[in-house]
Amino acid sequence: QVREEVKERVHAFKQQHDVTPCLAVVLVGQRPDSQSYVRAKAKAANEVGCRIVNVDFPESVSEAELLRKISQLNAEDSVH
Repeated sequence: QVREEVKERVHAFKQQHDVTPCLAVVLVGQRPDSQSYVRAKAKAANEVGCRIVNVDFPESVSEAELLRKISQLNAEDSVH
């Protein structure tokens, strides 16, 4: 029921603003439980009409590189 309500609101938002909401997910490492969680959220977002951007980093990613990517995503108009 909640998902259907969100789907309707996303549809209305798209119609009003001519924009598809987009969720960016940054995953660091290869933990199976985290990957499963991200897949579930991506599936749910797709079901309600949102676009998904997945960014995967190895566990060895530097803090500077991770923060650069987060800043880049935050600056993108297409990511909400």
